Amino acid sequence: MIGDKDEQLALSASVAKSVISRIKAGDIIRHLAGELGGKGGGKPDYAQGGAPKAANTAAVISALPTWIESQLS
Repeated sequence: MIGDKDEQLALSASVAKSVISRIKAGDIIRHLAGELGGKGGGKPDYAQGGAPKAANTAAVISALPTWIESQLS
């Protein structure tokens, strides 16, 4: 989930327990926030982060499903 307030993005991710051995919520948030110039982390099943709005925000968000699929395969 991505929330938008002023010039800041609030990020959160949750992962089903059945796939935690393959991908963790913290990995998703660290990747997404890192690509956007922010930071974040959390537990294997739920994580949060934040990042400033950037010119590449839409492209990074659009690329996220492909990145997640690559982590699961």
